[in-house]
Amino acid sequence: LVGGGDPTLTALPADQVQIGGQPADADTAPASLDLLARQTADTLKSLGTTTVRLDYDLSLYAGSPQHRNHDGQNIALVVPLMVDEGRVDPKSREDAPDRVADPAAAAAEAFAALLRARGITVTGKAAPAAAPAPAPTASGQAPLGDVFSPTVARLVERLLTTSDNQLAEAMARQVAVAAHQPASFEGAAAAVTQELTRLGVPMGGVVLNDGSGLHPGNAIPPAVLTRLLALAASEQHPTLRPVLTGLPVAGFTGTLNKRYGSGSGAADAAGLIRAKTGTLNGVNTLAGTVVDADGRLLAFAVMTRTTAPADTARAAMDRVAGRLGGCGCH
Repeated sequence: LVGGGDPTLTALPADQVQIGGQPADADTAPASLDLLARQTADTLKSLGTTTVRLDYDLSLYAGSPQHRNHDGQNIALVVPLMVDEGRVDPKSREDAPDRVADPAAAAAEAFAALLRARGITVTGKAAPAAAPAPAPTASGQAPLGDVFSPTVARLVERLLTTSDNQLAEAMARQVAVAAHQPASFEGAAAAVTQELTRLGVPMGGVVLNDGSGLHPGNAIPPAVLTRLLALAASEQHPTLRPVLTGLPVAGFTGTLNKRYGSGSGAADAAGLIRAKTGTLNGVNTLAGTVVDADGRLLAFAVMTRTTAPADTARAAMDRVAGRLGGCGCH
């Protein structure tokens, strides 16, 4: 069982999969472990095989899989094979659900159970092992089945809307793979830095240690975020558009769905602001776009470091962004 880096691979039946609280459609539906087991069992039977040993290959990633701020909730071990992002309860919609201790082993166990349900005997206990190189014939080395993630664009939208740490780390490692860097925390940070520099983003003062932003040593000036948002909105970079379309809508979706309500002081800005939230202990940020009174699209970034309650800081940032929406020549 070879992990390709997609943490959204699901063991849930198709009709139980939800994205942001809504049923997944054909464009956003995650890859199915059940479908992979069905393909594999059918192929094995066609070859006259009904007994197998199952191992799993994690060679896509390098370095330690454990984030420095690993707490078993906000993020699981970062490995290229897992199902349902390593959640203990795959149906959980909590921001920080409990995660399994060994996501790869849990995925392999789930796959073995699905094979058994289709008449394949799986001997022993699955363990990490390098997969043989694929062969073009059914010699035992050809893939017995494969499933594919949603596109990178859809995954980027999902991670931004829901502020998904696990998916953010996976996407950062895909940047490293594309840049021929080690797919590790360090390699991902180096590859992202390299690509942002190539795009012309001012990288002075930027310190990246991960893809999720959970590392306390990260530093990103607000000008970097506004420049990236402006690039994503420009005609010159249409492939960056998911950076905008994935931003939560104030008062409606993702991590902003319960903000910008009545009593917030920024209710008039609901629906006009799309922004990504950021939260660590004592730190709250908001970066996104707002349509002003003249119909212009403005990019903004607000960052706070305070001992005030998080809700107080967030409400203040929401009011700042709301005031920007009132700007104009009037």
